[in-house]
Amino acid sequence: MKRLFIIVALIGLSVPEMKAQTAEDVLQDPAVAASYASRTSEFWSALESQLVSQSRAENISAATLQNIVYFANNHSDRINLTPAADALVQVYRTHDDARYRLLAVAGLHAIGDERSMNALFRSFRSEGTPQVRHVALAALRDYYKR
Repeated sequence: MKRLFIIVALIGLSVPEMKAQTAEDVLQDPAVAASYASRTSEFWSALESQLVSQSRAENISAATLQNIVYFANNHSDRINLTPAADALVQVYRTHDDARYRLLAVAGLHAIGDERSMNALFRSFRSEGTPQVRHVALAALRDYYKR
């Protein structure tokens, strides 16, 4: 996944609603990691339900997409976001904003669901934004090399 963040940085697409910290800073911040280490199974279950529910919203927020990427990458042992994958495929296929489609690709890659990655494979060639198409291709290459 770090490869996707690097690619995103290289192509220069900005992500909407981002905080001052970069994704790399957040992922390496010990305080952030420690804050989730002691969470209960009830917390993880509630978070999973909330993110899956928010992913199905007609007007999905960038924050929801960012949270899906973060938690699928860093806490997949505690949270199952596979039920959100179909919604992310829809965001990728239909959202007008390339930045949201880029976040959807990152989320699909982080979740790693075979069915949704196959859907991404069937769709990426018709992507109108070259940068998003290249990131989708990188995500697909990484996924299929596993």
